Amino acid sequence: MTGPALVVPVQLDALSVNAQLIARDGFRWWRYDYAALDEFSSPEPVAQQDGITGGGPGVRLHWVIPDALRQGVQDARTGTIEHPLVPNRWLVSRFVQGATLSATSWVVESDCPYSPASKAAGADVAQMSMCLVDSDLARRWAASPDPCRNTVQLPPAGRTPYAMIGAAFPLAQWQERDPDSAFLTALAPGNVAFPIYTPHNRGVFSFYDAMAGVPAGAGTVSYAVVGWHSSADDDPLAGWAADSGSDTPYLDALSALDWSVAGDRAQPATRTLYEGLALGVAWDPSGPPACGEQDPLAALKHSPDIDVGVGNTTTDAFTSLLAARAPDLRSGGEQLLRAFQYDLLPVLGEVNGEALLDRSIRRAWHGSSAGGYRWEIVAAEDQDASAATLTVGERTWLAQLNADQLRLDLALGDLDALQWRFHELWWKAGRYPSDSFPDPPPGVASQEQLTQQLDPTFVAGDGTASVARQLLDQLATVRALADRVPQPDPHVPDPQDALTAGIGAFARARGLDATAKVLKAVEAPRYWMPNDPVVVVSGVQPPDESTATPPVARLQSDLVASLTVDGVPATLAGMPALAAALPARAGLPDGVGAVLAEWLLVDPANATLIGQALGKPPGDVAKAIATRAAPAYSSPLPALGLIPWVQPWQPMFVEWAAAYAPLGDGAQWAFDGEDYRYAPRTPATATPQSLSGISLLSPHAQVVMGARLQTFLDQFGGSAELRHVYEEIFGGRTPLPVLTQALTGFNAQLTVRDQRAMRRPAPAEQTPVTGSEPSYSIAELAGFPDADAAGLLAARYRGAVTTAPFMVAGVSPPFQPLRQGQMWLTYLALYDKFGRTLTVVGDGRSESGIHDAANFPAVVDPAMAPTAKAVPNVASVVELPPRILQPTRLDFDLVDGRDDARLLWRDADANPVCGWLLPNHLDHSVLVFGPDGTALGEVRLVVAADGTRSGHWDPPPHGDVRTMADVAAAAPRLAQMISAPALAQEAAFDAFLDAIDTTLWTTDPLGARRDQALSVLIGRPLALVRASLRLSLRQPPRRDPSWAGTFAAPSTAVRQQPFAVRLGDLATRDDGLIGYFAHEDYSTLNTVATPRTQTAQGYVHPIGAPGADGPNYLALRPDAAPAPITMLVDPRAGVHATTGVVPVVRADLPGPFVARALRRLEVTFRLEPALTYVQPTPTIAGTTPDPASSVVLPIPSERAGTWTFWDQEPAWTPYGLVDATPGAELKPYLASLRDGRLQLVVDLADAPPPT
Repeated sequence: MTGPALVVPVQLDALSVNAQLIARDGFRWWRYDYAALDEFSSPEPVAQQDGITGGGPGVRLHWVIPDALRQGVQDARTGTIEHPLVPNRWLVSRFVQGATLSATSWVVESDCPYSPASKAAGADVAQMSMCLVDSDLARRWAASPDPCRNTVQLPPAGRTPYAMIGAAFPLAQWQERDPDSAFLTALAPGNVAFPIYTPHNRGVFSFYDAMAGVPAGAGTVSYAVVGWHSSADDDPLAGWAADSGSDTPYLDALSALDWSVAGDRAQPATRTLYEGLALGVAWDPSGPPACGEQDPLAALKHSPDIDVGVGNTTTDAFTSLLAARAPDLRSGGEQLLRAFQYDLLPVLGEVNGEALLDRSIRRAWHGSSAGGYRWEIVAAEDQDASAATLTVGERTWLAQLNADQLRLDLALGDLDALQWRFHELWWKAGRYPSDSFPDPPPGVASQEQLTQQLDPTFVAGDGTASVARQLLDQLATVRALADRVPQPDPHVPDPQDALTAGIGAFARARGLDATAKVLKAVEAPRYWMPNDPVVVVSGVQPPDESTATPPVARLQSDLVASLTVDGVPATLAGMPALAAALPARAGLPDGVGAVLAEWLLVDPANATLIGQALGKPPGDVAKAIATRAAPAYSSPLPALGLIPWVQPWQPMFVEWAAAYAPLGDGAQWAFDGEDYRYAPRTPATATPQSLSGISLLSPHAQVVMGARLQTFLDQFGGSAELRHVYEEIFGGRTPLPVLTQALTGFNAQLTVRDQRAMRRPAPAEQTPVTGSEPSYSIAELAGFPDADAAGLLAARYRGAVTTAPFMVAGVSPPFQPLRQGQMWLTYLALYDKFGRTLTVVGDGRSESGIHDAANFPAVVDPAMAPTAKAVPNVASVVELPPRILQPTRLDFDLVDGRDDARLLWRDADANPVCGWLLPNHLDHSVLVFGPDGTALGEVRLVVAADGTRSGHWDPPPHGDVRTMADVAAAAPRLAQMISAPALAQEAAFDAFLDAIDTTLWTTDPLGARRDQALSVLIGRPLALVRASLRLSLRQPPRRDPSWAGTFAAPSTAVRQQPFAVRLGDLATRDDGLIGYFAHEDYSTLNTVATPRTQTAQGYVHPIGAPGADGPNYLALRPDAAPAPITMLVDPRAGVHATTGVVPVVRADLPGPFVARALRRLEVTFRLEPALTYVQPTPTIAGTTPDPASSVVLPIPSERAGTWTFWDQEPAWTPYGLVDATPGAELKPYLASLRDGRLQLVVDLADAPPPT
């Protein structure tokens, strides 16, 4: 390869392993075993399983592939991710500096397979890695001219096709035999740790040097690694010259790779070399471990900074851990820290800031998944809102579209469950031979029972169709429903643009005028599942890659070619003996020699040899090298590899095990209005089960939060507490390092699902062929994204199957569809890319650690700290309150006031308003109105002959409503409410009005009323609104996928357990609920606020107050029928529903229902007999007055509306109102005593916001 080369630095880590280090440090080595797929096992082990050794003594090298070559690019149309090819040739050179320079070199062919020919050429299978071999790669190897490739022996047909790759050949015997054989990327099938964890990439991105030929005794060695692409066409800089769409294609290529260039940038490069250096690596085969206490791992084993925090999220665990380490944060800094991380710092100072922060925190405890779509017709962008007024036809087809979409969304949930069930049975059929010896697994007597379910024609004796048949039928249902809703336009490549085009075409086909109105897809409420618990470990430095800056590359011509010592330049040409000692071989790319020459001039260990060649004292040479700057060097130095070597240790994996004690059913847990707390009625009897996993670590918490906090402080200043947090935790001289990771797989294992990599159906695997029924692709039926040859399911609906049944040697943990219990860590270990292990929590049996599992003081976030421990002999117990372990949502729907089956968002003309209530402060009564604002009378207390007071309804002074039957016809649920005998009791009526006042004064008492003086006379208009609540599962309850559960009846535990729901929220001051009636019971109003009056009554019952049957929360069972409620709400705010098992849900009454009604409310006040007279109504601007006559009375100060006086005798008669004059004046009208009603018609809608 010729042409200018760009030399890109790579990090080269070297671990020096001798006998004493092996004895001192534990090693955790496990391979990615693709052969396990033959047994339908995962290629990944479970925690504390598989090999634990790290091999023999020697030096282990690992080079880090540049980040740009580890990033895939997703195809916008297909969704597939393409990864670039990585360098597949590496020259590894070891240098020993003694009296002369001794060099030993190998060429690592990262993609060369193990074969008889490669073995004969020196390949060591023990130092190679597993690779899955697809049919294309197998054909390429068979056609290769290279014997190392064309003699590879793959497993027989029907077995997992894999080979060992990564062959190291001595340089003297190496030659390039097949430059066009490249296939290697940084991502191996299912294995994201492939490029980093050396047991997975032996011989690929790492190298084991057994130190053969190195002189005995203590000393140092140095390493230089140079990588390249065997084919120039695979180089990331190979194609920029063909880019005709840019004026600066070379710079654009560098920018895309995120590479910068030091030195000369005028000459563009057309190829790359990759350089890694490890200088002065200590080696002593019989001495103590290298570096002593300078070894990061050795130092950590005695560090006081190692603590463990546990929380629902990284933020919670991290903040609690920091607060525990910095007690002064507890005075307020901890809450500030939480608010900052949840982006709620501005609201924390508000009256309701603490409550809003708590709501956001609780929401973050769950992960969400899509809930489908809902559809709206809105005004086009250049139109005002009035353009969105729908015609009758538009309302009709929109309602039908929403109904079809709902059916499709529900059908997709059922489809996903069937696809997982089908995949489970296929997987078990394949695994059966492994788990059926010597005895069949429990619950499945033969493999035929499983394969029958994969046959679409099979029908059981009880008439039940096979799972395959059920799945095919459900696929047909989904396709039919999908045809009834907008679908992406297949001719548009971008997915989002395709969907937009499809929506437009759907709307045009129904006659929607696109210039005025637009059909819009809106996400339906999402489904939720609880997070896996999160652990945070402090005192451990995150990997360099987490904070790495983009690499600074150099042109080949800018490499170091001379070292000036006391004015005398040292060049390779001037040191022929040293030059001759450098590795060289025909076939190596141009520039490799220049990289090795650079190593010679920058390695301090070469000072003596260079001094001898120049005739200079070694000390002077060493001093010049140590300057790392001019005048010693006139060229830019390598960006990596020049710092003094130390043993590397930066954790990569966390391996954990936990004991989990399931604690009874819901009866053992008490709901406190926000969440559940374990409150056992009887002592716990649960038997703990073991859960475990292996997860990649993340430094996310410290890195992200530190950067955000610094930016915030720089821009806005911030509080003294936040600045203190930053200085002490992130910006001080000894910042506290923090690592965080979820206990990945914790929840999945409870439901016996395995999130590790799994075997999936091969493309050729088909369902059985029986009779005339065609066969189907197993992968296609299961919905795998890349398997849809027959078009059974659109791509956007595929991909639901991502797990398999969890089994270890055929045994599964107990099936737990609900997570409700307590857990504690029994093992926690961190290990790095070389497998060196720091055991933080030892299991007390096979492995000791810094802490003991039973006694170590983990910092548990207060939200997870138990009030009652089920295991008192364990110090750090984490409480996991009831959660449903499958996608769940709380449907809080407004429904039609007359028909609960009609949903507001779905059905045309549904109106959730059942009526309106208006407290009359002046008369101590309640005015009632129909859904449209029509007056329906007044409820007040009247005095009976015996002096008792009771509630009584009076009709309005005018109109057709004269009886309660008339009210029931206009507003049936309002009639049920006001006619309830319980409300007629004096104490109940007083408590009812008091509860309204108490709630409204807590939630913004006056709001934006146009005339706030009116509040002296009347309260806020309150809507009586009908709604329903349902705890919905996206799929049917999950089955037990263990062997024993294969054909057992599905568990009913999820659907049987009730979950409490609290409506309303006084603390956040943004909730409009006054109270609600459950189901059809109007004898009890469950109120948010407690009435101030303490008179005994049974009508008003504060939500959450204890009763004979416990607190009066609503109780919902998952997937049960919707629970109807009738709510009394302030329409200015939404209503919140809190259940703990999912985040808080809010329902809002749409503005049009409010504004239309409030514009026509007629407010009436009783008028005792007053002396007045009747006169003609004054004429204004020649208009005919209405009413024709008016009475003269002092007009109240409220002048924003229209006043009318209604005289009760002999029949209700309206009069206008003329203001009485203050002076004595004789009028030509007869004075009379009159009593009746004063009526005010005023717009009670809120005033518009100020501009």
